[in-house]
Amino acid sequence: MWLLEGKRGIKEMVNSSLREKWAICLGGSASKIPIVESIKAKGLKCCIIDQNSGCAAKDHADLFVNISTFDSEAIISQLEELGIKDNISIIFAYTSLMQAQYSALRISKDLNISGWSELSINYAWNKQSFKNLCHETGILTPESIVSNDINEIKNFIKEKGKVVCKPIKGGIGSESVHFINSTNFNSNLYKFDSLLFEEYLGNELYSLDGLVINNKIIFELVTRKMVSPISFATVGFICNVSENVKNTIIIKSEELLKTLKFNNTFFSFDILVHNDLFYFFDSALLLDCEVDRLLNCIGIDVFGLFIDCFLGREDIEKVIFNKKIAMAFLYPTKRGIIRFLPPDIVGDRTSNIILEYNKQIGDSVINNGFVSSKIGHIIGENVNWNQLSKMSSNIEKKIHIE
Repeated sequence: MWLLEGKRGIKEMVNSSLREKWAICLGGSASKIPIVESIKAKGLKCCIIDQNSGCAAKDHADLFVNISTFDSEAIISQLEELGIKDNISIIFAYTSLMQAQYSALRISKDLNISGWSELSINYAWNKQSFKNLCHETGILTPESIVSNDINEIKNFIKEKGKVVCKPIKGGIGSESVHFINSTNFNSNLYKFDSLLFEEYLGNELYSLDGLVINNKIIFELVTRKMVSPISFATVGFICNVSENVKNTIIIKSEELLKTLKFNNTFFSFDILVHNDLFYFFDSALLLDCEVDRLLNCIGIDVFGLFIDCFLGREDIEKVIFNKKIAMAFLYPTKRGIIRFLPPDIVGDRTSNIILEYNKQIGDSVINNGFVSSKIGHIIGENVNWNQLSKMSSNIEKKIHIE
């Protein structure tokens, strides 16, 4: 691997590979390792860009550039200096950081690579814009308000009984989402012009994750999103969804996808089902948390699929899913340093259980219930949620944190 950290001869080594295509991966966390592996398996060179010189995926790449993923100008300058700027074919910026995706937009424009539009990124990161679009297209979305009037907010909370408070723009998963009712609402803690207050309609949540290339939908996966009973934190996914729910979500999502003009990207929608009605409340230009690992369990390399479709290597038929797969997340039971991780687990005779870790021995963890804090996950085929949830709980107890 070549490191852009003052080593001599780097440019000469890169120049020797100019005929090969390159892919950029913005971010080098452990979750990016499967992306890097797919890039290299498809015959492309991979350049990771991250301001963390000790990032987990660094040693898996062909080239590491030690720059913030937010600094598009510095990134473009370094790519030009290395001589690979004109050989970059794909930019992967499947990240929960809004600034990194806007950086990818600027880089793709400069490199003349097909990428996201500014409008699509706005819909993905601005919840109010997305909800307004849902209203315009006849798609249901939970009732919400954005207001600087404290009395209006209090009346909305009183009317609904329980509401979900979330940032209008940005936000990382469940870290920025919490419940409010009339008894725990403290107006002094909120900056109202940046918040959206949304009615709470229960926890029957679903996610649709997909890939669209050249306006053709390559796959659509509908999962039931299992969440913590005390927060919006995701604790897992199950693929065993009724045909009626699955078909309704797919039909409505395809209508919405055309209006959003999402193209040449992974995408996801969050949907809530209440009284047999389907409410869309969020969208993203990436797959939901760890869904790529869920699909990998059934032999689908989604990042390799993206590369082949995006580069026009294959005319791929739409991928259909019919296996019953479930995923449960592993969370730390307390704050501290990981000292021991169980090497494996044994599933029952009817299921194949896969255990994967996001963190390593020696890593710091916090038991705040946020997805970003999870230690890993287990994936099982032909296993129900209660079984898998029990397995994950047993593993969590075996993880030694001090």
